[in-house]
Amino acid sequence: MRHGFLWNWISILAIALQPIQVVSRGPGRTQASASLDPTETTAPAIHRLLPAWFTAHMPSPTRPGSLLPEWFQTPDAGESGALSASSQPSGSGDSILPRWFSMPMSGSGSEEHHTIPESGVMVLGPTAPINNCDIVTFTIVAANDAVTATNVLITSTMPAGFTPTIQIFGPYTVAPNEVITRYAVFSATCSAVSGQNVVTLTQDGYGPIVRYTDFVVNPGAITVRKEPAVIPAAPDDVVTWTVYVENTGYGTVSNVRVTDTLGSGLEYVSGITTASYVSIPVGGVVTFPIAARVVGCSGLENVVTATWGCNGQTCQAPQTAKGSVDLQVTHPDLDFSLPAFDVPYCTGYGVFTIPITNTGDGTAYSGTLTVNLSPFNVTVAPPASYSGGAFQLPPIGPGETYNLVFTLTLPSNVCNMPRGGMFAFNLTYRDRCGNPYTELPQSAAWQLTNTPGQLSVEKSMPAEVYRGETITATITVNAS
Repeated sequence: MRHGFLWNWISILAIALQPIQVVSRGPGRTQASASLDPTETTAPAIHRLLPAWFTAHMPSPTRPGSLLPEWFQTPDAGESGALSASSQPSGSGDSILPRWFSMPMSGSGSEEHHTIPESGVMVLGPTAPINNCDIVTFTIVAANDAVTATNVLITSTMPAGFTPTIQIFGPYTVAPNEVITRYAVFSATCSAVSGQNVVTLTQDGYGPIVRYTDFVVNPGAITVRKEPAVIPAAPDDVVTWTVYVENTGYGTVSNVRVTDTLGSGLEYVSGITTASYVSIPVGGVVTFPIAARVVGCSGLENVVTATWGCNGQTCQAPQTAKGSVDLQVTHPDLDFSLPAFDVPYCTGYGVFTIPITNTGDGTAYSGTLTVNLSPFNVTVAPPASYSGGAFQLPPIGPGETYNLVFTLTLPSNVCNMPRGGMFAFNLTYRDRCGNPYTELPQSAAWQLTNTPGQLSVEKSMPAEVYRGETITATITVNAS
């Protein structure tokens, strides 16, 4: 149908381009007639009606058909009535007329017609540097011209380190003069780095339109420290540290979590052991105190750990800092003196006191006074106790004296026990940290007092006697 339309136009042009002659028909009358005389050189009158750019070639003496453009020649005698392939104009098969007379054909792909021009596509990115964990938005604006655009597809792509890495919009049909705005939203992860956002717009009838938008990612970083690093302290002292978490990177850090862990030898008193911060700006520092009591001689380190990241992802290896206690150990020094261990025989028991004095600067713990008090039965005043051949002593503080009071009682079989002997005492104890101490052994004699003397009996009489004889026997009892 399109070719039939074109042939109609060609026929009209062929007639219009014929020369016009004026011939006489009689007095006072003229008549215009068309001539196809090959020798006629008169210019067609239609030339005065057409634009200057529309000029036709004059007919040649040999080819009257040369009134048409050179590429449009009628076949020579003997040729077929169809245009040869070689005589047709180059270009699309839909364009038979000269290039200056070509018309847009419906559905023709010979000329691409982009309805959203390159100048109509704009991308607006972030105006400030991006931080790890930031949400980043790119605004895409596409303005159509006066013709409907079809199959409009927009993609926005980010480099690795962003989630997602690509956003796709469309395809759309965009009405004439319509402006569409789309927002490509991305999340910067821990591995995000500086780069380019690439927006590509495709549509029917035109090649891709690409926009590059540069952006900068400022990476974050933190450091953590604890001051003072070492605190001199004795058992039962309270020590206090200050924790510092500082943003030492180039960008804001987010989701900061801090945990302070006390060692087994420290007991929490006050302060913060866990803390969370939504963000810390560049150069920002957060601080908090932690106080603990020294209750042991080991496990005296206090460790703080700080992390930050995005959506459960840790952006940096955990940062740690330690504080510790330089334990100032105190030393006990016990001394004791022994009484005379004389047990009255008649009363059957004796009460004795051994004073034990701590001349050191630390408390003595787990004191043990070893002594074998056999054959006596032993009873001791609390809080001390006696078992297994040893007295168990309570803690004795520095400068204190503890009096160990106990009773020695004669056994039931007193007649078979010895009248005296020796007691050997050995004192051991420990300091607060469990370090052992030993004093020089001491010995003391024991004896029974007021015991009855020994008796001896003697009898004297004649060695021989006779029947009926009266004799006298003498019995003598001696006591020592």
